Amino acid sequence: MESRPKIGLRVLPFDPTTHFDQIIPRIRTDEERAELYELRCLLEPAILGLAARRVTPAALQRLERLLETPLPRGRNGVREGIARDVAFHEELWRIAGNRFVLSFRGLLLRYFADLERHPRRRATEGLMRKTNDQHLAIVRALKSGDVERAQRELARNLQTFRPDGSPE
Repeated sequence: MESRPKIGLRVLPFDPTTHFDQIIPRIRTDEERAELYELRCLLEPAILGLAARRVTPAALQRLERLLETPLPRGRNGVREGIARDVAFHEELWRIAGNRFVLSFRGLLLRYFADLERHPRRRATEGLMRKTNDQHLAIVRALKSGDVERAQRELARNLQTFRPDGSPE
């Protein structure tokens, strides 16, 4: 609903992003971060399956080109790696073609923003190269039509930045 002086109330079109965006500032504790990670582990394999049914060869080519570009060294490599990580997952969600799925974008961005700040889950150059390679493996599995292999690679990828800081 929107209220305008001297005009009255009007019903706004439904926008799922507004509801999820209200949750983002409230994610503060390690427990909440762990629950966000659990949500990703539940949703992303299904999202990947949906994206696999709707992906075009051109979209896969764009993702592959992005991931094949070498990451720079040092801190710039970490920043670029995180940006690619976000872009990769966000593009899969976009390819899935479901506005409710895409409405979780803010939660995804929050998850990755925490990687740069959280001392136990610090993104390193090595981890960013590893995730880039994992993303490339997912794209190549999708290109070959092997959705199950792509989902296994995605599950492995999601383990890379566990919220408790433990290794895979």
